Amino acid sequence: MGAAHEQSESTGRGTGDERADLQLSFFDAHIPTEAEQIESIDQTENEKSSSAFSLSQADIENALRRGSNFENSKLRIWKMLKQNIGTHTLLFERLPALITGGTECGSETVNAVSEIKFFYDQMLGQLEFAFCDEVKKLFGEGQDEAILGRKSLPSVVTEWMNRLDPSIHEQLFADGTDRMLQLFLANKEASEHILTLNLAKLATDLNLSDWDANTQATALENVKQYKMTAEKFRQEAPHKEAEAINGYQLTYEDEAGCTVTKRFDKVETSKRGKLLYNAIESAISGMGQAVSEQEKRQILMDVLRELC
Repeated sequence: MGAAHEQSESTGRGTGDERADLQLSFFDAHIPTEAEQIESIDQTENEKSSSAFSLSQADIENALRRGSNFENSKLRIWKMLKQNIGTHTLLFERLPALITGGTECGSETVNAVSEIKFFYDQMLGQLEFAFCDEVKKLFGEGQDEAILGRKSLPSVVTEWMNRLDPSIHEQLFADGTDRMLQLFLANKEASEHILTLNLAKLATDLNLSDWDANTQATALENVKQYKMTAEKFRQEAPHKEAEAINGYQLTYEDEAGCTVTKRFDKVETSKRGKLLYNAIESAISGMGQAVSEQEKRQILMDVLRELC
């Protein structure tokens, strides 16, 4: 970092006299204060946000892999943001050193930080749009593209859920399909932006801003699995009525006094699961008479409800 060949582009090309004049004028220039730098960044962001700028999907995929020094800085800054660095240290020490090779927080650093932040914001917006569009196509399968394009994601998934067997909301699934259905129910009135972000987090356990080049494909595969599981349940539901029950059913009243029923299948207990069982049984026995049997049942039921 800071080698001469890395800084040559930022100082420009020209004769020796021109470079000397540039260096003298730089040292004579006013170095803005921290408050002035923040104000300058905000002003630049406002100017850029009003311009017609967008990134193609190819830009998103290749943005962090380009060859120029500035583009490489984007990749290095992206990695730096993942580290546990204090805000002041990041803004006024690490970023200037990365961008200019020094510790001065001049206008060059301010403009570069503003441009890089704007780049990331655009890239994140494009990623969110692409994921939302793929999910809409998935749950709106068979619909006219023009009509589907005018519908919001909450509307599309609500229409899809209305075609499912109503009893599916009482079922718990091993792959987590019930969590997606609960998310759709809870976000029926939410904006497309909120639902997209929540679904991205549910499908990957990562916020959209933490995704890498492969996470979107993983998220879509998981959502496809949830969708297939839900639709398969609808197809198999009539046959299950005649079959012997091989699972559990839990019915209780919620805080509003409504009856809630949850069903889940019986699975084989692993060795680690048996250790958990023994630990719970030991903890209950260890309480002895200090906690009544009724209270023990109540506590176990509260834990079970949280898991459901």
